[in-house]
Amino acid sequence: MSNGMHRRHGPQSRGGHGGPGRGNAVPQPRTVTYFDGDHIRPALVDREAQDWAEKISGLKSTQLRRFFDEVKAIQRQIELAVGGGAEHDEAFRRVRPRFAMLKAKVLYAKGRLGNHFPDAFVQFFVDHTHAAKTYRDFSAFVQHFEAVVGFHKFLAKE
Repeated sequence: MSNGMHRRHGPQSRGGHGGPGRGNAVPQPRTVTYFDGDHIRPALVDREAQDWAEKISGLKSTQLRRFFDEVKAIQRQIELAVGGGAEHDEAFRRVRPRFAMLKAKVLYAKGRLGNHFPDAFVQFFVDHTHAAKTYRDFSAFVQHFEAVVGFHKFLAKE
């Protein structure tokens, strides 16, 4: 069938749809460094964000916005908890499962859209959902992602 219902399940297959360029294996997270001492690294919101935007330039703006909107909703949920008396790190710990779930959502989108969904965007979320372990990390990630969205908008050919 052309809809992907029939798949081979050989020794390298783990089931599921096309996957991010390595059969069906989930990519391994790569190291992300958010800070240079006490401050966010300027390259994170400049050159590195532009590089990511270029890598995902084939991603439709609607898909990018869907994930960005979810990240911003998580950020709002944290701020509401802080307004209710929680500390930022405690509020982030409460919503971290929702943030980690973005990795599964991006893999689902990749499986559904195949080649119309860049492998680089999967890697982006694998890296960052693994790397952001504190509210400070998450906040830096949000700034980085916002910069990626801005560069993507500029580079988009839609």
